[in-house]
Amino acid sequence: MRRRPRLVSLAPVAVLLALAVSALARGDVVTMKDGRVYRGAVDERDGVVTITLSDRFYRVAKAQVDEIVKESAAASMDWRFVGQPINALDPDRKVKGKLDPVTKFVSTTGLGADGRHTRVVIDPKLGQVEVELAITTLTPSVYTVEGVNYDTRWSYDTASLGSGMVETLLGRVAPTDDPRAQLEVANFLRLAGFPHAADRRLGTVSAGGDVEQAQIDAERAAIGAALTERAQAEARLALRRDDIDGAIRALDGLGDRATDEASAELARIRAERDRRLETRAWVETAAAALDAGILEARLERLAKGLPLPASARIHAAFGEGFDAAAEAGKDATALARRMLLVGRYGDVIPEADLARPDMVARLAEVERWVADYLGTADRKEERELLKKIGKTKGIPLATWAAFARRARRPAPEVDIALVVDRPLKSRVTDHYLMLLPPSYHEAREWPLVVTIHGQTSRAESQPQIWQRESFRRGYILIAPEYQRSKTNFPRYRFSHDEHRAVLEAIEDVCRDFPVDPDRIYLVGHSMGGHMTYDVGLSHPTRFARLGPFIGCPFGVVDPYLDNAGNLPIYCIEGENDGDATNRNRAGTAYCQKAGMDVTYVEYPNRGHEAFSEEFDDLFDWLDLGTRDAFPKKLSIASGRASDDDFYWLRLESWGKGGSSLKGEKSHGADLPSLAWADAEIEDNEVRIKGKGIQKLTVFFAPGMVDFDETVRITVNGKVRWKGKLDPSPVHMLEQVKERGDRGLPFVASQSVKAR
Repeated sequence: MRRRPRLVSLAPVAVLLALAVSALARGDVVTMKDGRVYRGAVDERDGVVTITLSDRFYRVAKAQVDEIVKESAAASMDWRFVGQPINALDPDRKVKGKLDPVTKFVSTTGLGADGRHTRVVIDPKLGQVEVELAITTLTPSVYTVEGVNYDTRWSYDTASLGSGMVETLLGRVAPTDDPRAQLEVANFLRLAGFPHAADRRLGTVSAGGDVEQAQIDAERAAIGAALTERAQAEARLALRRDDIDGAIRALDGLGDRATDEASAELARIRAERDRRLETRAWVETAAAALDAGILEARLERLAKGLPLPASARIHAAFGEGFDAAAEAGKDATALARRMLLVGRYGDVIPEADLARPDMVARLAEVERWVADYLGTADRKEERELLKKIGKTKGIPLATWAAFARRARRPAPEVDIALVVDRPLKSRVTDHYLMLLPPSYHEAREWPLVVTIHGQTSRAESQPQIWQRESFRRGYILIAPEYQRSKTNFPRYRFSHDEHRAVLEAIEDVCRDFPVDPDRIYLVGHSMGGHMTYDVGLSHPTRFARLGPFIGCPFGVVDPYLDNAGNLPIYCIEGENDGDATNRNRAGTAYCQKAGMDVTYVEYPNRGHEAFSEEFDDLFDWLDLGTRDAFPKKLSIASGRASDDDFYWLRLESWGKGGSSLKGEKSHGADLPSLAWADAEIEDNEVRIKGKGIQKLTVFFAPGMVDFDETVRITVNGKVRWKGKLDPSPVHMLEQVKERGDRGLPFVASQSVKAR
C-alpha cells in the first residue's frame, strides 16, 4: 500500500475569525461525495481544497484570541483573560507533568499552540481536503495526553462549547456597561452557533456612544436568520423521527421572527398533523369494530404510531368515504383488513389487489403466515407454514418481499428510552443491551446503530456514550457483549465466535423490532474500532456504513479492505496514535486509489482519545447512507470459512491456489490462504473471476435478472451453468430466516463449481 503524504497547516489562525466572517458573507459551499456540505472560505490550489469553516463547526476561538481580534471586527474589545496558562483558571490546582513554555489553554487538547486542529478528509471525488477548525470546550475531568496527566479543574477537548460557558468566559472580558462590547459579544455568540444566547445578549444593548441603531437592527436581522435556520433544521430532524409535534414546536417558537418560508412550512406541517389525527381516528374506529384478535391488535398498534407515509396512504385510499362506508353497514372486518394492508403495504401491493375484498382477505391471511414463520422457533410449525405458503399462487414477488421485510409478530413489551438488557441464547455470550429512542413506535422502520466497546470497557458503558445522538436522531441502539469472559478487560481475538456475538445480537433485535435492514451501522472505539473493521469487512452485506474510532485495519483485516467496495467507512484517528495512525493512512490511501468511499479524519497532535466531538458529524454521515443490498459489481476477499456471505455471492468451499496471507498469531488470527473473487451481473449473465474457491452459490432477488429469460453463470471464463431460474417465495423466506436479514429477498439461487 502506498502511503499518501500528510497535509500541513496552510493559514495562520490569527485571521481565523476574520475569515469566518468573510466566508459567511461569501457563502462558499463544497459538497462532498457523501452529501455532506461544508460552508466557509474555500480555496483550491494544486488539487488541495482548503476550507475555513464558518457554520456550526466554528464555535469560538480559544487560543491567542488577543491576536485574532486585532484583525477582526472585535478589535476594540478587551480580551485579557484568554491566553493565560491553563492553571490560571484555578490557581489552587497544579498541573502535573511538563508543559511547553508557550502552552496556552489548548495545551491539554494536544492542539497546536495556535489554537486549532486540522481535520484531513480524503475523499475519492475531491481528492485531499484540508479543513481548518477552531473548536474547543472545557470539561471537568482529568485529561491525559501522551501519557501526561493534566490534573486540573478544567481540561479541554474539541467538542462544542456550551453557550452558558461561552457567555461566562465572554462576561469576564466584555464590560457590561459598554454597548459596543456587548454588541460584539452578541455577534460572536451568533457566529459561534448560539443564536438564542446571542438574541438574549442583544436585548441588553441600546443605541448610544459608538453604537448606532442601524448596527443593532442589522445584528437582530442576522440573529433572526440564524434562529430561523436552526428552527428549520430542528423541524426537519423531528420529521425524520415522525415527531410532528416536535417540528411544530421548533417552528412555532420563532414567533414574529418567522420568515414567509418558515410560516408556510409551519402551516403545511400543521395540516399534516390534522390529517394524521383524522386518519388515526379512522384506524381506531376500524379496530373497535372488530372482534378481539390479532388483526385488531395490529390495527391498534398502527393507530398508536401511524407514521407519516402510512397516514398519507390511508388518507388517500379512504378519503372521506370511510365513515360513509362504515355507516352503510359494509363488512367491518373487510374494511379493517384493507386499512391495515394499505397502511403497511400500500406502497408495494398493487391498487387493483387492494380493491378486491377476496384478495384483501387472502393477503391478510398470507401476511400472518409470514409473520408466524419468521417468528417461530418450532420446526413443525415452520414446515406447516411453508407448506401453506408454497401452495399460495397469484401474489407478486414484490408483495412477498414486502411481507418478508415488514410482517412480524407483536414485539415484546419493553421500556422505551431506558436501557434494556436482552438475553441471548448463544454459546458466545449471554446478553446485549438495547436502547429504544423516545419517539419509538412499532408502525415504522427504524435505523439501528451497533456500538462495540473497547478493551478497557464493557457493553454497559456504551448506551450512555451514544444515547444523546441516538435519541436525537431516532436510532435504535444496541451494544453487544462479545465475550463471556471473567476478565474485566478481555482482548479481542479476531475470532468467529466474537463475530457471532455481534451478528446474533443484530439478528435478535431485527426479529422482534422493526429495524430498517438497509440502515444498520457499526461503530466502535479503540479495540472496538479494530472489531468494527474486522466484523464489518468480514460481513459487509449486513451493514450500510462503518464508523471505526481509533481502530485500524491490521492483521487479518488488512487484506479485507477490498470488501469495502460497497461499504462506506468513516475513520477517526489521532496523529500521535503510533502505528495505528500509519495503518489508517495507508489503508485509506489504498481504498481511495481503488475508488472506494472512505472518509478519514485525523487530529494533529492528538493521540488515542474518545473524539466524542465527531459524533454529530458521524450521525450526519450515517443519516445519508443506506445499504446497496444488490450491487451490480463485487470485489471480495476472505480467509475464514465463516466469512462466506457477500451480498448475492456465497463462497461454499475453499481450495488451493489462493493468495498467501500471513496473519498475526499474537491475535489468534493466522490465516494460511486468502480466497478472492471479482463478480458482476450484466444482461442476465453473472461473470465471476477468482482464486482459492472450489464451489460458490449465486443468489437472485427480484430485479437482479429477468426470470423469464435464460441466465448464465461463468467462472474464470468458463460457463458453469445456463438455464432458467424458478423464483419461489418459500426459498426467499428460508433465506431470510437463515440469514436473519429481512432486506435480502433472494427468491432463487444456483450453486456451481468454481474449478
